[in-house]
Amino acid sequence: MKEELRKYILSIKHFQNISEDEFIDDKDLISSGEITSMDMLGLIKFIEDNYHVEVLVSEVTPNNFSSLDQITQYVENKIANKC
Repeated sequence: MKEELRKYILSIKHFQNISEDEFIDDKDLISSGEITSMDMLGLIKFIEDNYHVEVLVSEVTPNNFSSLDQITQYVENKIANKC
């Protein structure tokens, strides 16, 4: 899952010159300004479509979405709580 999310994030225009090896999983993508609101909407759609979970507006917080590590943990928790 983390690899799929990493590949999606690296497909975002701003990250296209960064290799998977250079990408830092705990880097704050929001505070650094490296992910825009439109990028975030695309990421949310990717998560909903690929992991069959609903991302609530109230859950789109820095605690859940600021880094790849946090995004992965959020999605894993959503999937676990679905069952």
